[in-house]
Amino acid sequence: ARLGLDDIAEAEQVERLAKGFHPITGEALVKGAGDGHVMGLDMTFSAPKDFSAVFAGSDPATRDALIECLQQSAKTALDYAESAVVTRHGHGGRIKQVAEAAIAACYTHFRSRALDPQCHIHAFLFNVGKRQNTTEWSALEHRPQFERKLATGILFRVELAHKLRGLGFEVVPTGPYFAIKGIDEAQRAALSTRSRQIAEYMAECGLLEADGGAAREMAALNTRQAKSEPSLPELLDRFEAMAAELGITPDAVLNMRRYSVLAEEPFSIDHDEVLEELLASQSCATEQEALAAICQRAMGRWNAAECLAELERFLEHENVIQLGRTEHLTHVFTSKATR
Repeated sequence: ARLGLDDIAEAEQVERLAKGFHPITGEALVKGAGDGHVMGLDMTFSAPKDFSAVFAGSDPATRDALIECLQQSAKTALDYAESAVVTRHGHGGRIKQVAEAAIAACYTHFRSRALDPQCHIHAFLFNVGKRQNTTEWSALEHRPQFERKLATGILFRVELAHKLRGLGFEVVPTGPYFAIKGIDEAQRAALSTRSRQIAEYMAECGLLEADGGAAREMAALNTRQAKSEPSLPELLDRFEAMAAELGITPDAVLNMRRYSVLAEEPFSIDHDEVLEELLASQSCATEQEALAAICQRAMGRWNAAECLAELERFLEHENVIQLGRTEHLTHVFTSKATR
């Protein structure tokens, strides 16, 4: 294990890492360790609403299986995020290189601020990374993670969708997201109090015509209330009652798990189509944009590993021209036609 850590995030170790210190010895890991050290980056992996609806109405064994799927899918996405972690060192942090390793602490949450079922994982990526071919650690360049945000998120969902199929659920792709057959729109709406609060605020303030992402973030902040902290058993009892009123019971969930994949039609992705889509409004694209496009097409069919393998095949396509890397070490490409 890196730095002597195991699978359990101890509070003292988390606090030390957040300040740039060794989690066990307390020695400085990076230059500038201490209260002024930028702690890291919070990455949130939220399951689609249907997942949380099913979780709310499931029996204990199914709930455990669902959370295992959620946690393992987040880990898969974090592995991808780690592959783009960039350390910076030297004068002014000018020397950048892909890190050999990074560290994140993950926390599983089950509810929204409105106490609706909303299963998600907060993964805190500490601002420390092990440099290549040395025992030294450095602070990170966070821009690559922001650039990979969409790809990391959809890779998490494509893995989660695949794992749910393994549990017997029928997954229905909905663009970069997915639904679960057996959950209807009325049930989703009834379990989405928080989303309604944000939508109502946006309507009242005339924000519906504003920039979608920025306006929604503003509405979320302005309607945010302090989280109450009911115990997990209390939450699960609340979820069970909410789900039962909507007809989502353990028996109903069991019926949802009877989907069996018989002989599926062969599935493939047209690389020229992906390339044309990516370059329709820009002269070049990044590998994470290509991965997001692949994952969206493969949602409910392939797992994360298959999508990443397809990305490698796509980048080797005869019409893809590699342009090199950006200053944040992101691979960029174009097409023969654009060139």
